[in-house]
Amino acid sequence: MSATDFTIDVRDLHFVLFEYLKAQELCQLDGYKDFSKDDFEMIVNEAAKFGKEKFATCNKEGDEVGCIFDNGTVTTPPNFKETFKAYAEAGWLASAGMPEYGGQGLPHVVNTALADIFTGANTALYLTTLLSIGVAHVLEKYGNDFMKDMIIPKLYDGTWGGSMVLTEPSAGSDVGAAKTRAEKVDGEDYYLISGTKIFITAGDHDFCDNIIHLVLARTPGAPAGTKGLSLFVTPKVRFDENGVLGEFNDVQCVGIEHKMGIHGSPTCQLSFGDSGNCRGWILGNEGDGIRVMFNMMNEARIEVGLQGCSLMNAAYQNALAYSKDRIQGSSIKDFKNPDAPRVAIIEHPDVRRQLLTIKAFAEGSRLLLHYTAFCTDMAHHAPEAADRDKYQGFLELLTPICKAYCTDRGVEMTSMAIQVFGGYGYTRDYPVEQYMRDVKIGCIYEGTNSIQAMDLIARKMPMKGGAVFMSYLAELDSVIANVREAETLKHLADGFSGAKDLLAQVAMTLGGWGMQKRLDLATSRATGFLDLMGDVVTAAELLKAALVANDVLTQRLSAAGIDGSDAAALHAHLVDSEESAFYHAKIMTAQFFVNTILPRVHGWAKGILSEDLSHMDVVI
Repeated sequence: MSATDFTIDVRDLHFVLFEYLKAQELCQLDGYKDFSKDDFEMIVNEAAKFGKEKFATCNKEGDEVGCIFDNGTVTTPPNFKETFKAYAEAGWLASAGMPEYGGQGLPHVVNTALADIFTGANTALYLTTLLSIGVAHVLEKYGNDFMKDMIIPKLYDGTWGGSMVLTEPSAGSDVGAAKTRAEKVDGEDYYLISGTKIFITAGDHDFCDNIIHLVLARTPGAPAGTKGLSLFVTPKVRFDENGVLGEFNDVQCVGIEHKMGIHGSPTCQLSFGDSGNCRGWILGNEGDGIRVMFNMMNEARIEVGLQGCSLMNAAYQNALAYSKDRIQGSSIKDFKNPDAPRVAIIEHPDVRRQLLTIKAFAEGSRLLLHYTAFCTDMAHHAPEAADRDKYQGFLELLTPICKAYCTDRGVEMTSMAIQVFGGYGYTRDYPVEQYMRDVKIGCIYEGTNSIQAMDLIARKMPMKGGAVFMSYLAELDSVIANVREAETLKHLADGFSGAKDLLAQVAMTLGGWGMQKRLDLATSRATGFLDLMGDVVTAAELLKAALVANDVLTQRLSAAGIDGSDAAALHAHLVDSEESAFYHAKIMTAQFFVNTILPRVHGWAKGILSEDLSHMDVVI
């Protein structure tokens, strides 16, 4: 496998979509009745082809060349602009958009599979496309008729780009400390925007002639904090009622960041209103900025979680292929024999442990993210109000886990993939070192992972008096019951049940600390709790997938006349049948996770419940 090779496991995506989540059943809902399973399969297959042949082929060069800033102009890496144009012309930008504005209206869960492919193929390039989609979705919900009719179609066809403009030099993650100003002009429908923003993904580039910035700013007399922020549609170039570009809107890129990874994605510092002539049009009312922006931020948090997932999966595919080709050392059975034949490193037990660890987290994250996307579809389109409410609750509860847990594991698992390669993994001869550099930013932007952890314990767990969390625990109880009924999986039920009970116990303790205002203790344990819950959620997803795989494998073995309890016959069948081996691997991956990784929840719990505050007491 060369440094430019990219492999997406389309078979696994088909399993997640059509066997695990049964996305084809969404076609029975009014919102998706114009689609069929054949449509979904064709779209995913075409995306995989486009991702491999277009996105992936310029990924390495994009990393090595990066973006160039010169006198206010940003130039993206070679082939990025041409690839973006082909991407837009093929309709990928519009895949999940509303059809009345030029979108294709795909279910979120199918669009998540597309994002999984494109993110893994070229994270930096996909990020630059992602902001256009996010801006379009906000305008679909909050824009006026002119914005919807004029701007959204141009975002979906790639004529214009978009960006989300929050962060300021003095504020960082404290968005409420933003100082950018917006002053209403008497007799006009616009405000004058002035201020500086940093760390703006796709804030400027050469893909298109205009960029629609969604800018958080503070109006005169607005209250301090996030309640005083409003959101403004602020184009780079103004346009008339026909969409014809006109006067420069006093928005200037004054620099780009030099980053650890995602070198091909322009991360910009933007200056608004240096000449006092930057116009912005408000979305919603004054003070609605955070409420409106959170629609984009919540979508972005799940997309960021996909960065961890996609790069874990890409790293796994690379490490797996390398381990089969790399000949080094003798079999552990012959380690005392200096004349023993050399074997591929996949034969070594610890390499196999590393590979299955990466596989478990990578596939578990994929299952979690696609399930959460499925919750989005059901929250919007389920026929019954009770179901819509249930899935909306699960969507909100799982979002911080999708973002933080998946990106933290992304860093760990890409690092482990480098370990499989050994010294070669630390070089640029292979792509895994880039994957690790690219994925790290996911832990930081769209709300650092510690912010996600505090969001989980302070806002998501107490939703509806804790009823959403309790409903989710009931779902986990159903998983336990189903596992107990499966002959080949029932031995995993007790381990998972104990972890679920521990999650509930720790959650109650944290809730008690919150009510007692023991905030130092509660917030310092938030990250540990998110990791604990993430492990339980991942185990649940892997077990649910294993239940599906177990049913199929049982049928396949029966049809082949194989006794599953006959280890030799089973192994011979798995060697001969790639499909049976695929399903068997699902079962083994769940077993490996429950038996060897999930037990660490007891360590998370012990650390959380210790009530140790030495980190607050120490003088450092």
